[in-house]
Amino acid sequence: MGNSSAVQRQNDHDPDTALYLPESCISFILSYTTPRDVSRLAAVSRLFRSAADSDSVWNKFLPPQCDEILDRAVIRVQRPASKRELYFRLCDSILIDGGGKGK
Repeated sequence: MGNSSAVQRQNDHDPDTALYLPESCISFILSYTTPRDVSRLAAVSRLFRSAADSDSVWNKFLPPQCDEILDRAVIRVQRPASKRELYFRLCDSILIDGGGKGK
């Protein structure tokens, strides 16, 4: 028993060993939170950071008409390399339909 408590104490200090889930499972779980939560949880550990950067997580936060919004932009918006970057780019104001509307 003494050894198991020593192992437990060691695991308490290493956040990457706190969860024995594959990164894809963590990404799946994160995709059901909010962008704010994902950004906060990315600071927990390297594993969470990697899972939080997954396109599958950020794809859940993008509007279904994302491509249409970008196509209608007054000033051409270059599509970012990652879904995370795209999400934050869409959070900025983008004028669409000749400048008559903002997204």
